[in-house]
Parts: sequence; C-alpha cells; structure tokens
Amino acid sequence: MFMGETSDNNSNSSDSEDVPHYSYTENNKLLKYQEAATSSARKDTGDLDGPLARLEAEKKRALIKAWEESEKTKIDNRAYKMQFAVGLWEDSKKASVEAKLKKNAEKLERKKAEYFEKMQNKIAEIHRMAEEKRAGIEAQRGKGLLKIEDTAENFRTRGYSPKKILSCFTA
Repeated sequence: MFMGETSDNNSNSSDSEDVPHYSYTENNKLLKYQEAATSSARKDTGDLDGPLARLEAEKKRALIKAWEESEKTKIDNRAYKMQFAVGLWEDSKKASVEAKLKKNAEKLERKKAEYFEKMQNKIAEIHRMAEEKRAGIEAQRGKGLLKIEDTAENFRTRGYSPKKILSCFTA
C-alpha cells in the first residue's frame, strides 16, 4: 500500500458485491460454499482495487463533469434562444406600437387640418354675414336719409315746419 491510503477495498465497489449472495436451498453446505466463493473472489482482486477504483472514480467524476457542462451549455443555449426570441418579440411590438402612433398622429393632423379649414369657413361665413348686415344697415340708412330729404323737400315746397311729436319728452 501507498502512504496515506486506506485499506478500504470495498468502498468503491457496487452494492451487489458487498452483500453476500444467499440462496434458499435446503442444503446449508451450498450456502456456505457460495459465501466463500464471493469472499475469495473479492480477496483475489484486492491488490488491484485501489488504483482501479481510483481510475473508475476519476472516470465517473470526468463523466459527471462532462455531463454537467453539457447540461449547462444546453441551458445557456436555450436561455440565449429565449432571450433572442423575446428581443424579436419586443422589437415587433415596438414597431407595431410606433406604426399605430404614427398612423394616429397622421389621423390627428388630418382632423386638425379639417377642423382648421372648417373654422376658417365659419369665420368666412361670419364675415360674409356681417358684411350683408352692414350692407343692410347702409341700405336702411340710405333709405332713411332719402325719406328725410324727401320729407324736408315736402316741407319746403308746402311751407310747413316740422312739428315735434311727444313734446312732453323734450326739455
């Protein structure tokens, strides 16, 4: 044995080798023979168990480590794919929202232009109506002036003087 090694030869062997094989036969001699055969088989390979067990343990550890790395890589790849898919989804949704925003902004601009034109038309209509009213007032003023001039001409031709109506309101 090497220095620092323990003599535990059966520590790395499988569970089936540690448990003696018992058969339920009527012959007790057969049972003792089977136990002796398994124990002698273990004693024969005792010299090689240490290095072989270490080699097997190293192989198992290497296999486990390789499996662990493989699984971690799979998980990393899956996470990367999912993150990439989420990024694509995000970009798609952003583009959709931005397109809706642009469409709504254009729609609002059109409505604003239509409303502005409508209000301008209302302003023009109000101005036209005001001009008509001014023209009507001017026409009434002109008629009133003509009537006064006509009445004044009548007074001159007949020699009448205009009378004050409702003299109680005069001072």
